[in-house]
Amino acid sequence: PLEEGKPLTKARREIVLRGGCLFLIVLLGCLLRLYGLGRLPAGLNQDEASEFYEAFCLLHGGADRNGVGNPVQFISWGSGQNVAYAWLCLPFFKLLGASATVGRLPMALVGCASILVFYGLARQWFGDRVSLLYAAAFAFAPWAKPVLSMQPVGGTQLVTLPVYYKAGFMEAGIAPGLAERIDGAVEEQRLRTRL
Repeated sequence: PLEEGKPLTKARREIVLRGGCLFLIVLLGCLLRLYGLGRLPAGLNQDEASEFYEAFCLLHGGADRNGVGNPVQFISWGSGQNVAYAWLCLPFFKLLGASATVGRLPMALVGCASILVFYGLARQWFGDRVSLLYAAAFAFAPWAKPVLSMQPVGGTQLVTLPVYYKAGFMEAGIAPGLAERIDGAVEEQRLRTRL
């Protein structure tokens, strides 16, 4: 504890400064993750919507949308979907109701906590001085706030390489509807840059 009237030693001053910097990094990192949570990106990605609906079904019926009680994996689109996030959403949906903001909140809170975890790991591996830089880099990295959309806004990105497929029928008299192969041919490659 700090004693009133006594000056801070150099070591204690460094600890207080490092703690203040870490607090500021975590605070700003959390604000970055929580800002516009329900409206950025607009709408829901199909995987988000599926996960939130599965959580809603579990909350209100104890089973997923296919009627499987307490599932360990969702059938979802046929290839399976992890249930961990849906289970994580349940208490938030129960306490706050179902919405895009509430559905994204658990992941944002995990992201906030991960700043501290990353700081602790960096401190253990690299020492006190470097760990703040690692925490700041992790907190403010461009991917700190996940954007869950399939295509960037405006359909442009640094490199766009559309691939087109040509479906064709074999020469041996196979009728439409019985095609046995699809030729994958890259017909066009466009590079568009945006500064």
